[in-house]
Amino acid sequence: MNEFLSYYKINLNLSEDELDNFSNIIKTPLPCSFRIIKNNDIISKKLEEYPFVKKINFIENGYFVELSKKELREKKEFRKLLVSLVDCGMAYRQEMVSMLPVLFLDVQPDDAVLDMCAAPGSKTMQILEKIDKGILISNDINFNRLQVLKSFTNNIYKPHIITAHNAYQFPNTKLFDKILCDVPCTGDGTMRKNEDIMKKWNISGGIGMQKLQTKILKRGIELCKENGLIVYSTCSLNPVENEYVIQEVLKEGKIRIEQVSPKFKHSEGLVQWEVSKNFKSDGNEELKKCVRVYPHHLNSGGFFFCVLRRIYNNVEKEINNKNSLDAKKEKDLQKYDIEITEGINVNDIILKPIKPEIKNLIEEQYEIKIDEILVATEEKNLYLLYKKMLEYINSKLKIYSIGNKSIILNKFDVISYRIKNYNLIQNPIEISKEDFEILVEKEEIELKYLKVRPNKGMGVLCYNGIDLTIWSNDKKIKTFINKEHRKCYSLLFCFENNDIKTSLE
Repeated sequence: MNEFLSYYKINLNLSEDELDNFSNIIKTPLPCSFRIIKNNDIISKKLEEYPFVKKINFIENGYFVELSKKELREKKEFRKLLVSLVDCGMAYRQEMVSMLPVLFLDVQPDDAVLDMCAAPGSKTMQILEKIDKGILISNDINFNRLQVLKSFTNNIYKPHIITAHNAYQFPNTKLFDKILCDVPCTGDGTMRKNEDIMKKWNISGGIGMQKLQTKILKRGIELCKENGLIVYSTCSLNPVENEYVIQEVLKEGKIRIEQVSPKFKHSEGLVQWEVSKNFKSDGNEELKKCVRVYPHHLNSGGFFFCVLRRIYNNVEKEINNKNSLDAKKEKDLQKYDIEITEGINVNDIILKPIKPEIKNLIEEQYEIKIDEILVATEEKNLYLLYKKMLEYINSKLKIYSIGNKSIILNKFDVISYRIKNYNLIQNPIEISKEDFEILVEKEEIELKYLKVRPNKGMGVLCYNGIDLTIWSNDKKIKTFINKEHRKCYSLLFCFENNDIKTSLE
C-alpha cells in the first residue's frame, strides 16, 4: 500500500485534499452497480420501489446501490430480484466506470464495430444495444473467457460475431467505423473490489504491460476507417499504460485526440510523469484531452480512456502494403459468397444455408418475411446471417460464434419450428395481464381458462413488451418459458404464486 501511494502521490498530480480523499476511499468496499437491458420500463418501475437503488444520471439504464455489502445482504427481496434479472439476461452487473468507454464510442445503428479485447462481455453488451443493421465483432484469445463472452450474449439477437485472435494480430477484414481497445492492464484501478491488486502491486507491473497495449492500439488504428473513432481504455491508473501509450502512437500521425466533455467529475490526462528514463513524457499538451476517473470522483474504481479520431487518408492502401497483399487478393479475402461455399466454419461446426422449403415453412407458419440468410446445423438450430455480417467474414477469421439460435426445431413436432429471436415477429398477439400470469405460472393450460384464442400451431404472444413463444391446438396452449424467466416474471409483476408450476394440474 505504501509503495502504491508513494508512486501515485508523485504521478497523479492531486492536491493534498484530493490525495487524502483518494487514500481513504480506496480502503472502502466498492458499491454494487448494474445496467438493465430488456423491458427497461417495467424493470425501472420495479427498481423505483427500492429507495437505496439510484440511477446513474450520465449512463443510460445504469444503476448503483448505496449500501455496504453487509447491508445489501440484508435486502433479500432486492437481491433475489437482481440475481433473477441477471440470470435471465435482463440486467448485468458492471462497474460504473467500465460503462464509460462505449458511451464515448458513439455507436450508431448502422456502424461496423470491433471490440478487440471483449471478454467478459459487459462492454460488448452495451454496444449490441446500439447496433441495428450494423455489425459487432467481439474478439478475445482466451478460450475460457470466450465461453463467458458467449454466455453473456446468449439472449441478444443482433448482427454479432465472436472471434478468437490475439488482438494485435487480428486479420484483415473490411475496415470498421468504430473500434474499442479496452486493453489488458495491471488493473490497479480495481483495487476496491480486488484486494490482491494492492498486495501484488509494484512499479514494474505497468512497464511490463505497455508493449502489448501499444501493439493492440496500433492494430486497432490500422483496422479503422478514415474519420472513424477508436476508444482506448484501461482500468489502470499508471501513466505508463495510459498517456505514454497514447503519446507514442500520436507520433505516427494517424490519429488525433478528440476533445470530449464528460458530464461527471473527472481529471484531465497527465502531461508529465516520473517513471523511468525509458518512459519519459514529451510534455505533449494534447494528452490533457484524455480522461481520468479516480475512485473519489464517483465513489467508483479508477479508470482511464481516450477518444481517438483516425485521420490518415490512405488507410486501405496501408493495410494492404503491411500484409503484402495486392488489391485483388485483398478483395478475394473479403468476398464470401454464401451460395457457392461449403458453409461457414464456426468453432469446427459447419453452418450451411438451409433448404428453401424450410425457410418457406417458417415464413408461412409465423406469417413473416425473413430477408436475411438462414444457416443451420442439420436444419435443427437456425442462425440468422445479416447482410453486413457477410461483408466481414473471410477465410482468415477464426469464428467462435456467429449470433444466437434464432429458430429451433420443436422436439414434439417434426414439421414445426420455434422462434427464439422475437425481432422476427412484427405483430405478436397482445394478451391481458390475467392471461400472462396464468401462462407464466403453468407450462400447459386449457384454453377455457384463457381469454386469448391464438391460431393453431406455433405463435408468439406479448404482454407489456414481453414476448412468449407458444404452441396451441383446439384445447390447450403450451408455453416455452424456462424456469429462470418464469421466476423473474413473477418477481417483476408481483404474482401471488411465486412457486412456479411447470405442468398442468
